[in-house]
Amino acid sequence: MKQLFALIASVCFFIQCFTLNKKTGNVFLTTIENPDKKKNISMPIICEGWCIRRGKVIENTTNDTIKIWDKFFAPGKTGTFLSMECYDCYKKAAWTTTYVPYKATKGKIVIEWSLKPD
Repeated sequence: MKQLFALIASVCFFIQCFTLNKKTGNVFLTTIENPDKKKNISMPIICEGWCIRRGKVIENTTNDTIKIWDKFFAPGKTGTFLSMECYDCYKKAAWTTTYVPYKATKGKIVIEWSLKPD
């Protein structure tokens, strides 16, 4: 009986943590449909205290190589290009960056930006 109670308590704790994390709103998706054009990106994500700032390509249907910051992605490849610990990241202002074209001229890129509590 104690094991069952511990299991139920653990599941409830997990669900509560997942819900609280989901409510923070610190995930922002950017879609780039013209990879041959420069695009300014402003993300309304905030964090108080220590956080991990991440940038990840989650979809890439381009016809050639793309470059996000200093990382290159071949057509169809996805992955993380930024993971940085920071304190009070953009507490009162939006985080801004710019997508700069590389070789790709067609396709779609979806980037997930996030700040997760450390």
